[in-house]
Amino acid sequence: MHSFKWIPILVFSVFFISDLTAQSDLEEDTILPELAYQYAIKGYNYLPINLDSAEFYLVEALRLQYSINNYNIDERVARNHILLASLYRRIYNNPEALVHLNKAEKILQETDPKNILLSNVYHNKGNIFKTQNDLYRTKEYYEYALDFLIKNGFTDRIEFTHVYANLINLLFELGENELAEKQIRSIDISKLKVSPQIEVRIYLTTAYSYSVLDDYQSSIRYYKKAYNIIENNQVFDFTNLIVTYYTSIIDFYISYEEYGKALRECDKALAFIELLDPHSTKSKANYQSFIILRSSTIQYLMGNYEKALYLVNEGISQLSSFIEGFSEENTLAPTDVNKISKYADLLVLKSRILLKQFQNKGSEDLLLSCMSSYQQSINLLNNLKLAMQNEESKVYATSQILDVYYEAIYVGKLLYDLTGDSEYLEKSFEFAESSKSFALFSEIKNLEAIEFSDMPPEVKTKEDRFIGEMQFYEERLYQEQLEEIPDSIKISIYKDKLFHLKDDYNDLVQEIEENNSKYYNLKYNPKFVSLKEVQDELPYREALIEYVLTDSTLITFVIDHKGFNAFSQQIGQDFSEDCKEYYRLLQEQNFSNGVHRTYRRYVELGRKFYKILIEPCLQYTDRKSLTIVPDGAITYLPFEGFLTHEADYEYINYMKLPYMIKDYSIGYSHSSTLKFTKRLKTKSPERKVLAFAPKYATPDINIDLDNPNRQISDDEEILLPLGGIIKEVQSISETVPSRIFLNESATEANFKKYASDYNVLHLAMHTIMRDDEPLLSHLAFTNLPTKDTVEDNKLYAYEIYNMKLNAQMAVLSSCSSGFGKMQKGEGMMSLARGFIYAGCPSIIMTLWQVSDQSSSDLMKSFYKFLKKGKSKQESMRLAKLDYLETADDLTSNPYFWSGFVVVGDGNPIYRKTGMAYWMIIVTAFIGLLIYFQYRRS
Repeated sequence: MHSFKWIPILVFSVFFISDLTAQSDLEEDTILPELAYQYAIKGYNYLPINLDSAEFYLVEALRLQYSINNYNIDERVARNHILLASLYRRIYNNPEALVHLNKAEKILQETDPKNILLSNVYHNKGNIFKTQNDLYRTKEYYEYALDFLIKNGFTDRIEFTHVYANLINLLFELGENELAEKQIRSIDISKLKVSPQIEVRIYLTTAYSYSVLDDYQSSIRYYKKAYNIIENNQVFDFTNLIVTYYTSIIDFYISYEEYGKALRECDKALAFIELLDPHSTKSKANYQSFIILRSSTIQYLMGNYEKALYLVNEGISQLSSFIEGFSEENTLAPTDVNKISKYADLLVLKSRILLKQFQNKGSEDLLLSCMSSYQQSINLLNNLKLAMQNEESKVYATSQILDVYYEAIYVGKLLYDLTGDSEYLEKSFEFAESSKSFALFSEIKNLEAIEFSDMPPEVKTKEDRFIGEMQFYEERLYQEQLEEIPDSIKISIYKDKLFHLKDDYNDLVQEIEENNSKYYNLKYNPKFVSLKEVQDELPYREALIEYVLTDSTLITFVIDHKGFNAFSQQIGQDFSEDCKEYYRLLQEQNFSNGVHRTYRRYVELGRKFYKILIEPCLQYTDRKSLTIVPDGAITYLPFEGFLTHEADYEYINYMKLPYMIKDYSIGYSHSSTLKFTKRLKTKSPERKVLAFAPKYATPDINIDLDNPNRQISDDEEILLPLGGIIKEVQSISETVPSRIFLNESATEANFKKYASDYNVLHLAMHTIMRDDEPLLSHLAFTNLPTKDTVEDNKLYAYEIYNMKLNAQMAVLSSCSSGFGKMQKGEGMMSLARGFIYAGCPSIIMTLWQVSDQSSSDLMKSFYKFLKKGKSKQESMRLAKLDYLETADDLTSNPYFWSGFVVVGDGNPIYRKTGMAYWMIIVTAFIGLLIYFQYRRS
């Protein structure tokens, strides 16, 4: 082990290097200002050698500065707050660190809004969110700090280098390689003011960048340059940089499977950490856990499971000692997310090691320990995601840890198979539920926590104001970005406003969490539905089938009133691609070319999916009404078109195919929890339909208007007239109580005005999908000129998310309303998802560009059966069968009818007719008479 030649002198984060001579303007003719100055100096000097003493003197300095009459609360005070924030961040007291950063920010904004210390405030807030794995929130702070430094001419300062390096690393971590490379090209490193710290940060960032780009030699070259500076430097304390260097190069060697080299670096790192003074570095145990995690990972990858388990337990022990009052049997508080992250990593690795040992030894005790470890790690990971303020971070986090959920599901199922104990099947199902649409569910619970936690009126008013202002600037920003020539000055202003609003809103949320236990409990105790609860909640004639799809295994849960079961199947590597192909066959129908090949392939896949996804379930249930909870690529599949029997695919005959819809009514849900969790409502709306059917001006172009889809052409500005939607909405009003808006009155403004007052929302119109920017997807109410200066008749996805709806059902009778960007673990990021978030527990949506005429026909029949008291999914089934009765060889193609699906709550909207009720009563009365007559005899 190489011994370092330098002696550490001071420990401080990047922003403490600034000269303290700014405090020389203290009034020296008074005792207290001078004492405050001396305390600040002592606190500053104690930072590298004794954190307790540093805290004492910095707190005293601030107490004096605030108590002195006529003392200017300026940069001097802000600097002390930042020093304290750095101290608290080092010992992972993030809430206290944020308090001091907020105070420093307020002082600087009021006294010197261009002070470089503000970049330190934003950078360090980003660092705090980074420790919490809230990566997209981190990105916002890093980008803002970097822009601040560039805008104010601080690109030659060490602060700039640290923000720049952290942002580059984060972008690569998020997989945004193109943006990271763009940032690298935008900065001329040669112009930076060189210092040992700057050089090390630049070299480490460059080395990591090359490793991501798979340039081994270049990466190693820059790691060596960074190490040479660390080895020879005798001025600066490089503690954090040295630990960063070791973790980075160890991860580099692991990625290239050079385990021997990685282990040697682990040994060097642990020897270095062992020499650290715990009085100045309370993070010593935490640093050790970083390296031990990597050492045990290497042993695990090398197949040395006994040694790996010993090391990982050592890491858990080290981290447990760092987390005061914590033991393996307890659960960390959700707000301890700064400690949860590394602890969860260690527990996940321990779980995997135990699973490998079980597979080698077959000991049930090992599997039980494995299950317990997975349970702890998933609890911590869920809490980590719940604490994230950014939904995009939650989605990303789930996508990165899906394998952990899948492994836990597998272990629970394995234990159930070994023991027959249904407790383990319950656990397996719970893990499956927490892996599905977690971000959507947690956002809904957070929304309800805010709405129904009995917050003081002034806090609720403040929260509403923040939400309203953020929505206002989001709309302005999105609108400006859509302009043909966006105004860069306006975009900059809107982004700045949004950043500070989100920053302030985050502080408000933290304050609410600390002061409102009901809000805290509603937010951090999301209850996932159990197998028994699903069984109890299911209608008697219905079964629920939930899938978990990994690369090689399909686990299926089947639940009905008779019981619940689960089974596994090994699937081929081509299964997911087949799912996507099946979807493309329906979505991209070409009725003039390749029709025989399309038909043949449709029959093959329709039969294949029935045999894999449905047929094995029939030994566990005989129900004809099914709710499907898909996973992964299965989300692409409309089950209604699966084929229950073999079919001749030599001759095209869509009319005669044995579609599954002929025997089963089918509904879907993002998760069982979302389906059976009752949504809290602000009001009970009228049991009426609010329906919209806009008018579209005929475009001045040469285009075929016969039977257009409810979608635009490639040009977003061209909205084709839809002849069927007016009749569709009028027929609904003739069937059930409705309020309808047609033609020019079918506006976005009217929808927003009345939507929260109705039980069913029906929107028959064009949809514009934006896979590149899902929040810019929108419903197009019309393309006619409007005098409304506020609403543009485009209801964007981000606007839907900000609405509060009380409807029981939303019918999105428009193209691709249920299709969007696929996110691992979260499903389709579609317009329909926005309506679920806004409060609608049931959605009728489309999976592709639907035909205007067939859509109208289906919707007329759908409401007819709803009126008779049928469930939503049975009403959709009967509507589709009605449609097929009158369809011809062309329109019987599943493209025309299988794209409409029912998602969420499938219960009836309307009660059965009076005659039906009287028939039930009379039948029951006759039954009772027969029963009593039988007893008497």
